[in-house]
Amino acid sequence: MEQYEELREKFGLDKPILIQYGNYVKGLLKGDMGTTYFRNLPVSKEIGTRYPNTFKIAVVAAVVSSIIGIVLGVSAALKRGKFLDSLIMVLSLIALSTPIFFLSIVLMVIFGVQLKALPIMGLSSWKHYILPWPPWQPSLLPPFPEPCVPPCWTLWGRTTYGQPWPAACRGM
Repeated sequence: MEQYEELREKFGLDKPILIQYGNYVKGLLKGDMGTTYFRNLPVSKEIGTRYPNTFKIAVVAAVVSSIIGIVLGVSAALKRGKFLDSLIMVLSLIALSTPIFFLSIVLMVIFGVQLKALPIMGLSSWKHYILPWPPWQPSLLPPFPEPCVPPCWTLWGRTTYGQPWPAACRGM
């Protein structure tokens, strides 16, 4: 019980909640985010050591997701109203409806634990960048590939509704 009280006092948890919050905001304004519970290091230092890897994974995720989104959007535009268009829209809807945390766990269990095809932690090789980005993909893709479709229709001489441009507009 004595250790419990010491920890409460050390972390300021023995004070009223509004005073705790005020101390926290004052610390944030000074650049002090506090210390970690387990390693007893400044939080800003912990974030700083992990930020470069997070940034690398985010860049890979953004690039790969953009490429996939553009390819799917162009494919849906070329096959408008056909099976491929419907399949892309259904898969996009499923990907957006699945919670990212759930998709992450499922992919780690399938590819990392069951198949042992990809590592589930670390960043020492290119394989470590494959598993982290798929769960980000639905959040980086447009809600549906449709935002990519109208520009493609315009490029191939179609209006937004898929009809050919009127003859008077084609020469412009």
